[in-house]
Amino acid sequence: MKPQFEALFQPLTFNNGATLPNRLVLAPMTHWASHEDGTASEAEIDFVASRSKGLGMVITAATTVHPTGRAFDGEPNAIRAEDLPGLRRLAQSIQAKGAKAVLQIHHGGFRALPHLVPANGVVAPSAFTLIPPSFSFDIEADKRLQSEARVLTDAEIRELVAAYAQATQYAVDAGFDGVEIHGANGYLLQQFYSAASNLRDDEWGGNREKRMAFPLAVARAVADTVAASGRQDFIVGYRFSPEEAPANGIKMADTLALIDELVKLPLQYLHVSLGDFNEPAENAAAHPDLPPQRIAQIHRHLAGRLPLVGVGGLVSAQSIADAGNSGHAELIAVGRGAIINPDFAVKIAEGRENELADSLDGPLGAKAQHIPDVLWGLLLNMQPWVPFRGLKRRLVTPTNRHGSTRDAV
Repeated sequence: MKPQFEALFQPLTFNNGATLPNRLVLAPMTHWASHEDGTASEAEIDFVASRSKGLGMVITAATTVHPTGRAFDGEPNAIRAEDLPGLRRLAQSIQAKGAKAVLQIHHGGFRALPHLVPANGVVAPSAFTLIPPSFSFDIEADKRLQSEARVLTDAEIRELVAAYAQATQYAVDAGFDGVEIHGANGYLLQQFYSAASNLRDDEWGGNREKRMAFPLAVARAVADTVAASGRQDFIVGYRFSPEEAPANGIKMADTLALIDELVKLPLQYLHVSLGDFNEPAENAAAHPDLPPQRIAQIHRHLAGRLPLVGVGGLVSAQSIADAGNSGHAELIAVGRGAIINPDFAVKIAEGRENELADSLDGPLGAKAQHIPDVLWGLLLNMQPWVPFRGLKRRLVTPTNRHGSTRDAV
């Protein structure tokens, strides 16, 4: 391989002794491809496994821990014993490629879809007006069923903490190498930490420390479950979004305070969720004494206490190399680049990075590129987030779970 990629292919040993063969990670990516009951489908297993070769670690798609948490059609479950066979096959398919398999555990909070959750509805830390997302496959039902999230009771919050612990136990039983707690992207854990969405005045809300209580309770419950399992090398990570747009939302000071509490727990890594690896921090202009990038400020504050996973817009081989050599993250996660090039890590390791494509091959189709039909259709809609070549843009019919398309006008 070329010298600029060598840092990415060094092993990394976590504080619990688990060792990754290299620093490349498959980013967690929603695939909309699980069966309607949340069990794993062959399409999703193929999508993930085909992108696992040559990597150090693979983080699965967001996997819901509770029936009230489903935020996507085709979202996988880690809720019932019936989910175990599919979870086991998913873990084994990743490990067969030589990578560590990490299950991302998740609850959508007020981003859950009314047509996917039980009759008692979408839940949240505080009342919140629901706006069905464009990727919902039954927007009209979502609008009809519920217009405002129901406020969680204290008992329900404690039930959700237990649900994260149970999902972790399922991950252990299924043979996964770890779990990642999804505390990012506006989902339930972030909703509790943000003053913009948590208006409670009990032990779960109010000042920063109380808003932090639920995410930390979840992290402790997950860690306790792992300790009780006897799996000393089981990996636990936590994903977070560093800043929110609202003035009263999460800001960098809040994120750094959360990090200072998370590092006290028996976790193995943190994962910062970014749209662009080098995106600037909100305080960059006002604080020229600080690094301008969000990830650089976070990494400097961490000061080696835990490894940091960096992600965001890494498609080309050069962008992946630049991230790996930036000094801002110990691990580099690739999402869009892996959708386009399932074997990107192998080609880079073999010095064939010039063979990496910059777009999906439209005429070749979904199956040949190991992409579930529904995801293929949605990617067509989301261009140029993932660009296509040789095929004009098409639009998904949202109510068709199988991703049928019609020509754009």
